[in-house]
Amino acid sequence: MGKNGVEEQACLDCVFRTGVYIWSDSDSECDIIEQALKSAKPNDVWNAFPDFICDNGFIEHFEVTSTKQTGKGSKMRVQRCSMNQEMNRFRAKMIDAQMQLVPGAVYSKSVQRKTETATHEFLLLSLKRQWEEHLKKFVSYVKKAGQQDFSAFMVDLRYENLLFMIEEIPVEIRRAENLQFVRQPYWPLADALLLRRLAEYADEVKYVIFVKQGRCDVVPVSMLGRIADELVYSFHIYACSGIVWDYGTCVRMPWGGVEDD
Repeated sequence: MGKNGVEEQACLDCVFRTGVYIWSDSDSECDIIEQALKSAKPNDVWNAFPDFICDNGFIEHFEVTSTKQTGKGSKMRVQRCSMNQEMNRFRAKMIDAQMQLVPGAVYSKSVQRKTETATHEFLLLSLKRQWEEHLKKFVSYVKKAGQQDFSAFMVDLRYENLLFMIEEIPVEIRRAENLQFVRQPYWPLADALLLRRLAEYADEVKYVIFVKQGRCDVVPVSMLGRIADELVYSFHIYACSGIVWDYGTCVRMPWGGVEDD
């Protein structure tokens, strides 16, 4: 677990809250995956591999980003931490001043900032760097603990909201079937380049868990190449950089203390 394990646990909680899509060809494999997810518990050893230990294996978490990474991490993550700190200072100020505030009133604050430049290439680079860094720890762990029925890297994409996709359906088909260009949020299982790159690790980690807000997919790494091959059309992946990111919080002052909305 990194730091106090908040981000790791929040990501796993998101899995249970949004529901899980399990990609498998066999019922027995689905049972292995379900057993692992239901039994996952945080590692008691701080900052040790893996983040979660299951009855039949383990889960390791890491976050990837489509923005440039520096020594402090991704610029998007630095920006998010800065905004969280600003919101926390606002909440603390409201709590300290609650005796002077009107009971029952709602006090809110929001900030708007320009997003950092994002690209698909940055995302692929971030994933490669994170995967290979955690793979070294995985190899050391397996040497001591032995192979497990379930070994998974949980790829955290909950905050990845800058990339979008458009399916590249030929113009003549669009016209014949009256299909519109539909922009959709980035989804890794429609990214053939990403899938084929991760498929190269099929002899090591058995599963990848992609976590986005509103969706979670658990996929055998050995299946990723096949999923890429079965995509009917490729997708154009692009970033909406420079948009304003609005972030806010509010505090309601009840008669007996401070509450969140």
